[in-house]
Amino acid sequence: MAGAAASLGVVALAYGNLRAAIRRLRQALAVEGHDQPHEFRPAVTGAWARASAMTGRAEDVDLPGPLGRWAAAWAAAA
Repeated sequence: MAGAAASLGVVALAYGNLRAAIRRLRQALAVEGHDQPHEFRPAVTGAWARASAMTGRAEDVDLPGPLGRWAAAWAAAA
């Protein structure tokens, strides 16, 4: 479920459908499972931060460290 939602979210982001991307990426992060690879959550969180920042609402993604700065940079660019 998480992998499918993440894939759909990334595709929606690539097509510029930001609302669908945010919805799907949030769904992917909401799934609790131990079958996800270690790199899954940071990659999906990064895509979610990018999609949220592209809407101009980077504050919706409260991320510490580099991802938070990256989201802020995307929001400034948007």
